[in-house]
Order: sequence, then structure tokens, then C-alpha cells
Amino acid sequence: MNDALGVTDWKKAEAYLMPGAPGAGGVDLNEIAIRRPWAAHEDEFEQNVLIQMSVLYEEWAVTVCKLIDPSFDGAADLLQFPASKPRNRLAIKTWMAWKSAIDGNPSVLIANEFQPGLLARYNSVIPQIEPLLKWYRFFKECRNTRVHSSGLHTDASVKAFNEANVAPLTTCGLSRDLALSNAPAVGRPATMGLKNALLGMAAVQRLANAFDALLCHSPSCEAYMLAKLTTASTAIGRIPGAAPAKRIDHIRSILTKAQLPLPANFVATDNYLKAHGLIKF
Repeated sequence: MNDALGVTDWKKAEAYLMPGAPGAGGVDLNEIAIRRPWAAHEDEFEQNVLIQMSVLYEEWAVTVCKLIDPSFDGAADLLQFPASKPRNRLAIKTWMAWKSAIDGNPSVLIANEFQPGLLARYNSVIPQIEPLLKWYRFFKECRNTRVHSSGLHTDASVKAFNEANVAPLTTCGLSRDLALSNAPAVGRPATMGLKNALLGMAAVQRLANAFDALLCHSPSCEAYMLAKLTTASTAIGRIPGAAPAKRIDHIRSILTKAQLPLPANFVATDNYLKAHGLIKF
């Protein structure tokens, strides 16, 4: 390229592609793609994965807990700590105790018709909630070291690793274990590599699935489900015919529209929909 303008080819390309764009010159492709080593990129990716893992899981916990029991302020805290770490500031101190409270006053319809299928689907994950929560604490503490401790392991991150590593990730249903070149030690760099950081994302996905299945049978969840069924029934409207097959197809359509799983017993669900005026023939 002609260099008469006295700028590099990179800068001329940038000026051509983004003429007059605010902040043009802030993206240096040469720096990103050539001068900067891959290890530096991977370190940033690792940090972003750990931060996003924490943010996504915390936001999910807040949202789902408000749905399960809007009156229980702070419930999201329970889904972020193993039962061996009770949250003493709360009236209900562990996720296990919260589940017991919901079991004592459940939505009968959800508990009988919808929850069994979810429990069966995640049957292999539910027994691993406690070790998965310990692993979550480790990944969260590693995130904290990157944000608050100059990327060096702290007492908290080392303790979290020692507590979690009692049950390797493969025993929690993940396809591989954490592969660290050195065991965490206070003052040692807390970098773990992108491949290891992604295991944190896999752990929180399994936790979310397991808690969804375990805690979905509260009365507040039924109220939320009824609102979705009402919207779906209104959208579908009335259909001709009242034969049993037609009724089941109609129920199936309403549930699909409401993005709900199929029930264990269509008769019970039919009666529930009729009682709320949602079956329209």
C-alpha cells in the first residue's frame, strides 16, 4: 500500500473502514492479533468466564428464589453455600432446611404431576448438590482473587479448594476433573487456565437444574404456573370437539404454549384447568 500519508497500513485500513467513527483508533488489530501473545488473551478469557459464572448464577438464584417464595428475603444466599456453611443471619439457614419447609406446604398439583418428571430427569445431579456447591465456592473465590487480591490465592480460596477437592468433579457428573499444575497456596497466582475455568460454568448449570427440580413445588410456583397457563389458554382459544383424545391434545397444546413439561396424569391436569376455566371447547 502507498504510505504517503505517513501512517501504517493498519491505521490506513482502520481509517478506511471507520471514517469519522467516534473513538476510531481505539481498536488496534495489530496489537490484538499479532503482537499480543495468546496466553495474555486466555488469561483475560479465564477472568471473564469466572466473573460471568458468578454473576449469572447469583442473578439466577435471586430470580428463582423470588419466584419460589417472594416473602423470604435473602433466600438466594442459601443456593450459593453448602449446608455445611449455614447462613446464620437468615431465619432459614440452609438450602436443605428451606426445601423441608417447602415440602411441608407444597403445591399438590406440581408435586404430584410435574415435579416427578423433573426429579427423574436430574436424578443423577441432585445427590451431588453439596459437593457442587463446594466447587462453586472455590471458583467464586478464584474470581474474588482476580478482582480483589491481585490474582493471588488467599486463605479463603485455598480453604475452598481443599474442601471441594474431597469430591473430584468427575464424581459430581462432570466429564473431567480440574487439572492444575500446582495445588493452590496462599500467595501463589490463582490462574487456572481457560479450560479449567469453564468447569465452573458446567458446575453452576448442574446446580441450577437440580435446584429447579427440587424447589419448584411451592405455592408461589403454582401461582406463576397458573398465570402462564392462563396466558397460553387465551392465546390458543376455543377448539371444537370434546372427545378424550381432543381434550388431551388441547391440554398438551396449552402446556407447550406455556413452556411447561407434560404431567404425570392428564386427568388431574384436565380437572385443574377446568376448575380455573382454562379448558375451552
